[in-house]
Amino acid sequence: MLAAGWLADVLGIDVDSSTEGATIGIGGQVAEARFVEVELRLHTLDDEDEFVSWRADVGFVPGWPAPFPIVLGQVGFPDAFTVTLNRLAAQVAIEDREVFDTRFGTGSTS
Repeated sequence: MLAAGWLADVLGIDVDSSTEGATIGIGGQVAEARFVEVELRLHTLDDEDEFVSWRADVGFVPGWPAPFPIVLGQVGFPDAFTVTLNRLAAQVAIEDREVFDTRFGTGSTS
């Protein structure tokens, strides 16, 4: 998961103390991401006190060139949920991870 450097500032996350980094390509540019383990929370639309949480390494990128503040990636977040994206509708659906198996089966070929 990658996030804009300014989000670390807003959230009070000390990125400078991180010893983990990586050079990445984003938005046609090369940037240095600093990784910090953070607790993430996903709240429901119905009840702001109801949420699920998990810990994940987030790479904060100073001078973030992308027009959006976060890239979820293919590891971590999608491992915990069923995520359905529709670019045409500009919508994202995030559901319990078991939803995929209910719709499509386990995907096992053996």
